[in-house]
Amino acid sequence: LTHSTAEVRQDEAAISDRDDERERSHFELFTIADLDPMNLTRGWAEASCGFSCSYYQWLTLRWINVGRPPHGVSFTAGGRTRPAKLFRVCEGCGKLDKDIGVNNPQEHRAWCAYRNQYEEHARPIALTHTLRTQGLVLRLPQSITFADDFSMPSLSAAIQLGLRELIGGAPDHLAIVSVKAPAPDGDGTSDALLLHDLVPGGTGYLTDWVIPERLHSLLESAWRIVHDCSCQLEGRLACHRCLLPFAAPSQVSFVSRATAERHLAAMLRVDPDHPTPDITRWALTDDMNVDSVGNTESVLEHHFRHTLLARLRTMGAAIQETPGTFGNTASITLPGSSRRWTLRPQVYIDRTRPDFVLESSDTNVPWVLIYTDGWLYHASPAHNRLADDATKRAGLRDQGYVVLSVTSADVDQAEAAHPIQPILNADLVGQAMQQPLLQASPKAYRLLGLNPIDWLAEWITTPDRENLQKAARAVPLAFVAGSPPVPIGPNEPRELAAARVLRGATGPTIVDSNRQVIVWQQGRLAASIEFLGDRIAIGLVLDDAPDSLGAVNADAWREWLKLSNAMALRDWPTAVTTCSLVESGAIQEMFVKAAPASPAIGLSPEWAGLESSSASEQELALLRRLDKAGVKMQPVLGEEGPQGIPLDLSWSTAKVAVCVDELPQDDRNDLVQDGWLVLDADSETLIADLARAGVN
Repeated sequence: LTHSTAEVRQDEAAISDRDDERERSHFELFTIADLDPMNLTRGWAEASCGFSCSYYQWLTLRWINVGRPPHGVSFTAGGRTRPAKLFRVCEGCGKLDKDIGVNNPQEHRAWCAYRNQYEEHARPIALTHTLRTQGLVLRLPQSITFADDFSMPSLSAAIQLGLRELIGGAPDHLAIVSVKAPAPDGDGTSDALLLHDLVPGGTGYLTDWVIPERLHSLLESAWRIVHDCSCQLEGRLACHRCLLPFAAPSQVSFVSRATAERHLAAMLRVDPDHPTPDITRWALTDDMNVDSVGNTESVLEHHFRHTLLARLRTMGAAIQETPGTFGNTASITLPGSSRRWTLRPQVYIDRTRPDFVLESSDTNVPWVLIYTDGWLYHASPAHNRLADDATKRAGLRDQGYVVLSVTSADVDQAEAAHPIQPILNADLVGQAMQQPLLQASPKAYRLLGLNPIDWLAEWITTPDRENLQKAARAVPLAFVAGSPPVPIGPNEPRELAAARVLRGATGPTIVDSNRQVIVWQQGRLAASIEFLGDRIAIGLVLDDAPDSLGAVNADAWREWLKLSNAMALRDWPTAVTTCSLVESGAIQEMFVKAAPASPAIGLSPEWAGLESSSASEQELALLRRLDKAGVKMQPVLGEEGPQGIPLDLSWSTAKVAVCVDELPQDDRNDLVQDGWLVLDADSETLIADLARAGVN
């Protein structure tokens, strides 16, 4: 096939009385850039955050139209895979074939040799368009682009916004597209934004923007607009004042002001303590082989979130994502379930900030606080945060939160669907089931030690707290057999026995003969088990001495986290700690009473009076959130504002209102004109916005 033509029938294309507009068809379009290193004129990289800028004097762009997106058929080009079935045309006359398996004479030219034959002679083709021009490539770190459908459209619109601000108008001879750019060392590809000239051969206009100072000014201009745009207070993704004028029609729902602000701040290295972009913060280098992964912790967060949501989608979950200051919030609903789950990123709770908080609309279900831990930034000789992690998380468990830790190995294991052996084998489960206080469902015992992503999927399906709690009580039984008793002194914490074994220290000078502590050890990890009547106490201790840390001991750290996850719902004496905390006397044992209060039930004594009012469940949930966040100034419920506008929660002295239910836009505008700050209850930045407004 060397030539193809198109025809338009007037009766099919004309506007009729049935529709006001012509029917528009959507086609899948691939954009592929041929980036030849021989044509690279200048390039540089920002080493600290992992993005780079390259100017190509010549490059070839190809647009490949592969037809409409069907179900079950995919097409791969340029490193991307999308649903497409190509165009099926007659190989004799080139006319489009619409009915597969049937040779219709109407689908041929009058002179086509195959017009009246019984069998079809159709061939699948793609339509291409090629342009050779000049371009500027911004290769983005994986921490920005991985598993975030909002990142590329939002940054693309932001760069066009910056161009408009700096040159006083939108240049009609420039366009920006998302492409896969090869790594400079030739090993793999990464997502990139290509700003290219639409004029064949180019105009030379882009040579200015490869200068670091000029590009920094462009990004800074865009950042300032999205940072200050008033649509952030209007509950909108973006607006006509910032990004919407530059959004492609098919990407309007994926262009977010908050996403653009977050990623531009990362690229500009905006310091929260000095929130003014400064080019001196850039670590510029001519070595283009910077690690495009960027911040490893951030990538792990994205990887975990992507894997968990993908798992839930396979279970039929309906998921809606909303961009925010710290990332996307996911609202999750499983088929046939009345519960609505919310996965929020970076929520401040009690002087710590978990990477994610999983919250249910059922207030009887406790919050799950999720930490994505990378070995390098938590348990390596360069960054030893083990004691701090143990202290903060023990405090959260003591308040009734469910705390889970997720490592990179956990995410890889969940993606590969490798089976995991439960902590308690069948014999130990049978032994535990003989005791009334340990009688739990078989499923609860199977979940002990399960991969945290698999565990979360089961928890979202059925948050069976009672059975999981009983099964967690039995975890110490896995370490009793074959473990020797160790002497312990009077009034000494049982964890001290495990710490002495790990350190090779001598025992106490005075031994308490009425106590028996069993110590299990595996490498640099140990557990102290003590039977207290019909209960079993355990202290899980990790050696965090500098000379004990290293890649060879990373397995002990991962096992420490795995066992702490298994005991997340345990309500018998439990401590997850480190040697340094035990030896310093700073051991914090988590012990929740037999009927612990859910973190989503009840308020602190200072706020208890608000709970007895006629507040709705949504208002009570908001009060608990404010109370947990440490807000001291109590709001008034149901107060009338200016012009009699009903307010859900308000602080009249500070002129701040928080809307639980949707507030009519006219009422919101009247409040704003009167000097009020109107916030939404589901805003991720609610606590920070209240603090900035003087409510703390």
